Amino acid sequence: FNDLGLFLARQKKLGEATSAMETAIRLDPKSPLYRNNLAAVHVEAGEPVKAAQALEPVFGKAVASYNVAYLLKERNQIGAARE
Repeated sequence: FNDLGLFLARQKKLGEATSAMETAIRLDPKSPLYRNNLAAVHVEAGEPVKAAQALEPVFGKAVASYNVAYLLKERNQIGAARE
């Protein structure tokens, strides 16, 4: 499901990608890889709060916030990354 989500995300089918990745997380809730990929899709979809929420169960609030800020910075969304 994670790989399917990545495939769909590359096709810009972000809703379907999110759904597939959420299924992967339900099957393996502690997988940092799956959560990182879901967070990246949420950032791509303009949903940084959801991205942080996807990461928090595995990384904690501080690291989740940092990772989302990094993803935003990589997309040249400096203002959002500072928030």
